[in-house]
Amino acid sequence: LGIGLAILANSRPYEGLILSLPVAISLLVWLFLKKATSPWETVERVFLPLVLVLVIAALLTGFYLWRVTGSPFRMPELIDRETYAVVPFFMWQSPRPEPSYQYEDIRRYYTQNELNFYNSTRTLEGAMGVSVVKLIHFWFFFLGPLLTLPFIIAVATLRKKPPRAGADWKTPFLVSAVIACSLGIAGEVFFFPHYAAPMTGLAYLLITMAISKTREYRWRAKPVGLFLVRAMAAIIILMFILRAGAPLLALSPTPDFPLTWCNDAPVRTERARVAALLAQNSGTHIAVVRYKKNSQSEYDWVYNDAKIDDAKIIWARDAGASQNKELVNYYPERKVWLVEPDEVPAKISPYSE
Repeated sequence: LGIGLAILANSRPYEGLILSLPVAISLLVWLFLKKATSPWETVERVFLPLVLVLVIAALLTGFYLWRVTGSPFRMPELIDRETYAVVPFFMWQSPRPEPSYQYEDIRRYYTQNELNFYNSTRTLEGAMGVSVVKLIHFWFFFLGPLLTLPFIIAVATLRKKPPRAGADWKTPFLVSAVIACSLGIAGEVFFFPHYAAPMTGLAYLLITMAISKTREYRWRAKPVGLFLVRAMAAIIILMFILRAGAPLLALSPTPDFPLTWCNDAPVRTERARVAALLAQNSGTHIAVVRYKKNSQSEYDWVYNDAKIDDAKIIWARDAGASQNKELVNYYPERKVWLVEPDEVPAKISPYSE
């Protein structure tokens, strides 16, 4: 439990906290109702190991934050948003004053793209629409049509069978945890499926329980549920084989999540292709990235290794001839290239002032 909380705190802090609340409440209730265990035994076997792991994790995380941001209590994500963003984290917060931007494409992204989306959520219709889109994205990523079927059958089965006395706590706890996480995510302005990563375990458990209920389903005394469960397992295995073997068959399957694609080309793959081409050349390089004025690129190409001076390729924005010249003079041993991501495919050419 302690290691799991530490992982959540260092990957999805907010969503991990939302998940941790129902878990902590259920743990306290369980300890309170467990009469057979003495209080000292509970402290010795549960609280001391948990606190020890969390203290070690907090010290390591605080040391990391101090080395990166200068404070053990300030996360890089907060500094990033405070430096560039106008739109807040949550729907009930107000926009921040517009900061000073060095590059027009960064200003356009934060003050137009993000702000326009945020403003669209300020109405009741907009907020409901965004919530529906979040739900669709979650459903598409975690379930899809195939794994939705067990839930439909499980609900139909529950209606036919009255709840038995002394029913276990698993389903109510899991459903309440999913509701708590969903409400927490609903308050965020932006959402991608990986934001809900802490809910992955909950989703798998509920899917497994729904499949178990489906297996028991009978229609006109025939074991229809057993057939459906076996068919689902076979389809899942077949889909995995087809997906994994697609490159060998020179197939191009649709992406797992549509927003990762732009201009009919996989953006991240295209950047990787350009990086691979540059890496084939001897020496080190500077890639000056020049977007079009009305670029439709969904993702930024300019990001670098932590030790930027040792990187094979340094990615930089086109800041105009004079500022580009400063960068080129700072790295005189590097070859300089102009990269134009908005071309299809992306264009690479030797840089010239």
